[in-house]
Amino acid sequence: MQKVFEKLRAFGLKDRHLSVLEILSPNKHLSAHEICSLTKIPRGRIYEVLNFLLSYELISRSEKKPYVYHLDMLRERISDFLQVKFDELLHKQNEILTLLSTKQNYSIDVVHSAEEFAMHQLKIFSDGREQWDVVRSGSIPFVLYPRKLEDALKMRRCILAHRESLSHTTHAMTHLALKSYRDALEHKKKIHCIITRKSLEANIGYITQDLGKKFLNKWKKEMMELIEHYPLEVHVVQEKIPFNILISPSRVSVTLIHLGVTTGVVINDPNVIRLYKEYYDDLRQKARPLSEFF
Repeated sequence: MQKVFEKLRAFGLKDRHLSVLEILSPNKHLSAHEICSLTKIPRGRIYEVLNFLLSYELISRSEKKPYVYHLDMLRERISDFLQVKFDELLHKQNEILTLLSTKQNYSIDVVHSAEEFAMHQLKIFSDGREQWDVVRSGSIPFVLYPRKLEDALKMRRCILAHRESLSHTTHAMTHLALKSYRDALEHKKKIHCIITRKSLEANIGYITQDLGKKFLNKWKKEMMELIEHYPLEVHVVQEKIPFNILISPSRVSVTLIHLGVTTGVVINDPNVIRLYKEYYDDLRQKARPLSEFF
């Protein structure tokens, strides 16, 4: 079941949750103290972990004290857990659809191409003093590209040689996007990014293969300096994220690429913005700082 447990990371389970499931499987009955000893989870955190698993009925607890915990009917419990997570996602989706169907003073712009996505991206750069980006699987945000334009273009060409791009591919638009991000940081705009672990690892692989370890190490150092000196926060999640989300105080852009075509919507409704910001916050709670991967 090890592979099954690993897949559950995509649904919000962390190392400590998986450790408990592994210890209790198959069908062991253990006290919280015994679980602490076997998993090395601190005693001050163990009940938080156990209560989370109990809330989703992934494990059971005896009716009377002293409590013991166990895990039976593993396949059924995991199926039920996945159904609950699916229902939660549908509920959030229905909230958004309900809001969109309500007559309010908002606008929706449809994104038909990579060029249109790039223009909306630039508009969001100019909105407010804070921005939240959820970067789709396979990608890394432009804010993490090297500061020197020549190096940034090298890295852009390297990455595009291995995957399709949601956004523009021209020299001019790349330069403009990079400049917009850096200008925003120079003006103390807070930028928050979430990227996927597989995306980070894949792009590191491309850079190492095509540009060499010297280039890679220089880029890593520059990223850490960028995060240290500017109001930039970058976190990494295990989940696969099929779409790109850009959130500002006044609009949200949701975009994806399919069969080489970029499509999406840009909405300025406050309630929709709030819902997508909540989605960002949910991911952020499960994420780890980029520095932990370097």
